[in-house]
Amino acid sequence: MAMANGVSFVCANCDNFWWSAERKLDGCKAHHERKSCSGPVGGFGFPLYEGPLQGHLARFCFLTGEPATAVIRTKDGREIGATKRGIDVVQTFSKNGLRPRFVTGEKADLKP
Repeated sequence: MAMANGVSFVCANCDNFWWSAERKLDGCKAHHERKSCSGPVGGFGFPLYEGPLQGHLARFCFLTGEPATAVIRTKDGREIGATKRGIDVVQTFSKNGLRPRFVTGEKADLKP
């Protein structure tokens, strides 16, 4: 249900997202604590993620949950899985200074 409303796969599987949802708050717990837990669009690798994907974020597309065909290495050194759709979202919506430095697989090439 969360993904049908535009929430990424990673966020929809994060305990912090559901903490807020149970309290009928927008965003996730990190947002309400004034912390940043940005994904690759914001240049980071979900640094405050807590949940069943812990240690496995490179296996699945951060956006769709499909098996990853590429790996995005974010500015904080984390590796986040992506598919062509996830890569396209990062390329389209990331500000130049926030784009991940490089991507492996599927001949993807994100310019910093």
